[in-house]
Parts: sequence; C-alpha cells; structure tokens
Amino acid sequence: MSATMVTRFATHARTLRRVVMPFLALGLALWAGLSWSEEPLRFGVLAFRPKDQSFAQWKPLSDYLEKAIGRKVQLTVHSYRELDDGAAGGQLDIVMTNPAHLIVLKQRGDVVAPLVTLVNKEKSRNLTAFGGVMFVRANDSRISDLDSLRDKIFATVGKDSLGGFQAQAFEMVEAGLDQPDPQRVVVTGMPHDLVVEAVLKGRADVGFVRSGVLEALAAEHKLDLSTVRIIHRQNYPTFPFATSTRLYPEWPVAATKRVDEHIAKRISVALLSLPEDGDVARTAGFHGFAVPADYDGVQQLMRRLRVSPFDQTPEFTLADAWEKYKEWIWAVGILLVLLAIASVGLVTLYRHLKRSFHQLTLMASRQTLLLSSLGEGVYGVDQECRCVFVNPAALSMLDLKDADLIGKHQHDVFHASRPDGSYYPSEECPVHRTLRDGITREVEEEFLRGDETFPVRMTVTAMRDGDAVVGAVVAFQDITERKLAEQRIEELAYFDSLTGLPNRRMLLEHLRRVLQQAKRFHRSMALMFVDLDNFKQVNDSLGHDAGDEFLVEVAGRLKACLRAGDLVGRQGGDEFIVILPEISHPDDAAVVAEKLLALLREPRILVRGTEVSASASIGIAVFPADGDDDYQELMKKADLAMYSVKRAGRNGFRFYP
Repeated sequence: MSATMVTRFATHARTLRRVVMPFLALGLALWAGLSWSEEPLRFGVLAFRPKDQSFAQWKPLSDYLEKAIGRKVQLTVHSYRELDDGAAGGQLDIVMTNPAHLIVLKQRGDVVAPLVTLVNKEKSRNLTAFGGVMFVRANDSRISDLDSLRDKIFATVGKDSLGGFQAQAFEMVEAGLDQPDPQRVVVTGMPHDLVVEAVLKGRADVGFVRSGVLEALAAEHKLDLSTVRIIHRQNYPTFPFATSTRLYPEWPVAATKRVDEHIAKRISVALLSLPEDGDVARTAGFHGFAVPADYDGVQQLMRRLRVSPFDQTPEFTLADAWEKYKEWIWAVGILLVLLAIASVGLVTLYRHLKRSFHQLTLMASRQTLLLSSLGEGVYGVDQECRCVFVNPAALSMLDLKDADLIGKHQHDVFHASRPDGSYYPSEECPVHRTLRDGITREVEEEFLRGDETFPVRMTVTAMRDGDAVVGAVVAFQDITERKLAEQRIEELAYFDSLTGLPNRRMLLEHLRRVLQQAKRFHRSMALMFVDLDNFKQVNDSLGHDAGDEFLVEVAGRLKACLRAGDLVGRQGGDEFIVILPEISHPDDAAVVAEKLLALLREPRILVRGTEVSASASIGIAVFPADGDDDYQELMKKADLAMYSVKRAGRNGFRFYP
C-alpha cells in the first residue's frame, strides 16, 4: 500500500515536470526586443441583418476609411459570439456594435472608449438612436399588452443584443414583470430575420428585434407587415420606425486596446470628416458619424437587468472548496498518515519528493505569475504548431478562451487570413518557418479576432532540446492607446482655443473645398473679411482679458447670424472670416453683411461691467464674379475690399473692387 502511494506521487511529479517544461523556454522570448510596424487594420461589424447584406452595406465605409487614413482596412461582419472572440482574442482593431455589447467589451478591457457614434438615416431624417420591437402574429389574439406576455415563448437573436433582447426585457421589468424565462427563450442567432421567421412559423409567440428590421424586410418584399402586430407600441414624433421600448444611442465605433493612439485618432478624424449624405453614406444607408454619445443609460439598463458584466459573482464557500477539491484533500490526508508511520527510508524519500515537488511548484508558479503579469500576448507551440500555453493578455487580445486555443493549431485559429481576406498558407507563417529552421524572427503580421484582423509585431523564438527544435514561443503586442492620443492632438489643431471657432488652418482647407465645388457645379460663393473697428481701444482701456471676453462675445454673435452651411472662423487677432458656400446673387452676401453689422451694434457688449459698442469693416469677394478660383487671390480681394471700408470711415461693407 505505501509503495503504491509513493509511486503515484512520483508519477504526479513527473507529470508536473512535463507540463511546466514549455514555460522554461519562455525566457528565451522575454528578453527579445519587440519591434512594431503597421499592418492592415481589421474592422469588425456586428451583423444584425444577413452577413452578405451587412458586408455589402459597410464595405464602402471600409474602403473610404482605408483611403482616408492611408492604411489597408479589412472588413469582416460577425455574430455576437464571433465579435466577442475577435475582440478578446486580439483579432480586431476596430469594432462597431451595439452600445450594450460595447460596454461588455470595454468592461473586459478588450476595447477603449468609443471614437464616434453612428448617425443613421431614414429618408430625410437623421437618426442618432434606436429601440427594440416586440411583435406577435397579427392573428394571435392571446397577446395584447405587456401583462399578456407572461408564460409565452420568446424569440431573440441572443441575450447580448440590446435592440433584440435587453431593451425589451427592461420594459418588462419596469412594468413589474419578470425577465423572460431562459427555458422559454428561443435563441436564433444573427440575423434578426431569423426571429421574424421563428414567430411566423409558430416556433415562438413573441419576437424581439431591433427597430427598423420589420420595415426593412417589408421594403425587401420579405414580410407583409399586416401579418404582424406590435406590442407596447411607443410614439416618438421624430422617430420613423415602430418601437416598443425607450430609445438608446446608436452604435459606437471603438478601437481595441491594441490599436496605436495615433491610428485611432486618424480613424476618428476620418469618420467625423466623412461627407454627410455623401456617396459612401448614401451607399451604406446612413447619414454620417458624430462625437461619441452618452451611453450611461445603456449601462444603467444592464445593471438593472444584472446582465454581464454586472452580474454578481457567486460566493465561494468552504463547502464549495470541499466539493471541488475533496479528492485532493483525502489524498493529502492519507499521505500524511502514511508518512507518519513510514520507515526512515520512506521519510527520506518523502522529504526528497517534497523538496522536488516544491521546487517544481515554485518554478511553475513563477512562470505563471510572469506570464500573467505581462502586458504583451505570449503563447507557445509544439513541433506540430499546436498551442501548449498562452497567457491572459494574449487571450484577451484574441478574444479567446483557453479551450479555444490550447491543443489547437494556432495558424488555423487566428492566423489563417490575410488583411484582404485571402487565404494565408500555413507554410508561409513565421511560426512554421521558425519551427523548420530555428531562426528567431521579428515580423509584422495580422492576427484574426473573430472574422477580422488586427496588426501585430511578433517575435518568434525557437524552443530547443539540444540541437533539435521542439517548439516555439511567440510574443506580440498592440499599439492602440498611442493612436488615440495622437488623434486628440490632431483635433486640437483645427480650432481656435479662445473662441472655439475654426482656426485659419481649417478655414483655408474649407475655402479650397468650397471653391472647388463652386467651380465644379457652376455655383456662386462669397468670402467676407470681418475686421473689428477700434478693438485696440478695448484692449488698451480695459485690458487684454477684457479684450478676450469681447472677442468671445463677437464670435458668438457672428456664428448666430449665419445660415446652416455657412462657416465663420477666426483669422487671428480681431479678424474673422466668413465663408458663404452658395449664394444666388451678390446681394445675398450684402444681406448677410448687414445682419452681421446690425448684430454687432446692438445690443452693446457688456465687458466687465462696461458697455462697449462694436462695429466692423467688412470686405466681400464673390466667385466667379471677381474672376479668381485661387483661394489666395480671393482672400486678397476680400482683404482689399475690407481696407477700402476702413478708409471710408469704417462700420460698413464693400464688395471688391
């Protein structure tokens, strides 16, 4: 009996030794320098309609983004699970999904704060929000309101869907009902079309879909709206779709934590600069993008429903510990008893085994702690390129779990596609090449996260047993945060810090575009130079701080006077520029100039308790009447016209010449 137990203990020690051996080679990669370079960005979008439709819808945006930031962008569309896996597994750089899903990804650390928020479009209306719809078959007389939903069978694309489940469940909870019983929920998976099919075919009594889905199916001649009936219909005058819930902010676009801050900023600027209702927006069926919306309401909903990641962690009791580890507890107890009555030889053997076991455990613990503490993703493979260990950072970047990767071929799991979606032969993989020749490689690659890719720079180091290569260790890293910081800096370069108006740089870029469009479409436009009269007296008599207050008030009045589409900016000092991109006649510019002068004169501006009168000299140049399609020449003419007003006594306007 005693000899058997000793044999079993020795077997455990040898097993542990084999388990931790791959970790010993990790040190080879930990000292290797990491270098990084750009690779195509992987853009993952949640597909709430069929994937082929979703891909076709968002491909123009992906192409636009690629041109705007000067970097390859690979578009992929996903179900919830696929997008989860892609974000956590480091296989995506940019994600666009519903707000609740983004909060889950952000809480897990897969993504950082949203870059922008989608602005949808329905006919002439710009939509910054969406809701959820509860519907039944039109001939089902059993269900008429929320209370009649008790004990019914529900169909949804998934419980992670904000518009397809959580918004509706929140309405039920707020009405005093329980959330749908998991045993009575039919999960169809994406797209939402499957939910409609499940209800119409009688597999479910009630369907939960995102607002706009029913109308889209009707427009595609896939659904007769008379066959369904909306439950708990809400009335929002400016919202064009049927909805049963509160409205929540539209989908955000966010970068994963691996994306460099500079690239993230470029992405944000590119999306915010996307021409509203331009070719890309029209093709994709949306209006454009806006600054990130406030998603606190979505987070409150998730907390109210206690859905992940806001569900409570179950308490781990001593009874749980006994249930989970009772075999080990029994084994250790028996072993201690046997050791207590064993001979001196067994005691000596026990001490030797205990010392060896302690050393192995300590070594494994140190390796595990080291792997867990690293911010870089690290994993190891055997000779067949099967993953034998992976650290938490790598799993988070790749949006995978241990079971998704351990024992699997790493190339097939997250490295089988190029940025353009084409097949990546495994024999070209740097990990395979290092396994063949034993050479350490530092290369730029793309890893998959779901169906999308994200760029990494990876260091591949061979693990050796003597001269034989027995595996490899791979270390890789993301560069998201730096891109975000660079993006913020770039945004600050286009606005005047005092008045908040566009600065000279933005004005000149806008003027060039307006002139190009005016010339292309044979339109007239006007450029106005506005120079404040006697501003130096305000500075000299009241001080520079008062002068700054005066300029801020003037800027506000100028901005309030203009039409939508017109632009006012600060040239510098007390000079402002107004761009009227489209006028029917030069008299239109004169009308605007008169309004500007009148608004500056009255009411008088109150600066630190002193009323100050304001007036300006305005020079106007008109294209094509003044003949120049060069923006610098047009600016000179407007400037000359402004100085002619100064010479004539100020407080007025004149056209060039």
